[in-house]
Amino acid sequence: MIERAEEFVRVNGYTEAPPNKDWAVTESSDMFIVDDEVLFRMRHGTLRACAVGLYRGRAGDPFAAIVPFAFAPKSRAAKEDPRRATEVGRAVVLDNAGRPLHMMHYDWPLERIDVRRAGDCVAK
Repeated sequence: MIERAEEFVRVNGYTEAPPNKDWAVTESSDMFIVDDEVLFRMRHGTLRACAVGLYRGRAGDPFAAIVPFAFAPKSRAAKEDPRRATEVGRAVVLDNAGRPLHMMHYDWPLERIDVRRAGDCVAK
């Protein structure tokens, strides 16, 4: 699950890696952006490439898992408030209903995980 979410973040241009424009998806928050170049420029480098860990869905949750990512140190969010880079991030949602992966567009607390990923995936 974590690897699928990491691929989603990379392919969709949230990391320093170039996006795969053939596989990238438009999120609901992007619906008014008509130029892909603008979209990918806005996303580029906002998240670290490795996931912090995994939060497993509980009984009754509409999702199977949440995979959080820390904001990249150079991201606007981290520059505006450095604590955000270590305390909260964005998360990829893996759905129970078989819908495609999607980005959760509000802050997710990075300590709210069930399985912590080995390594340094949180900006210090």
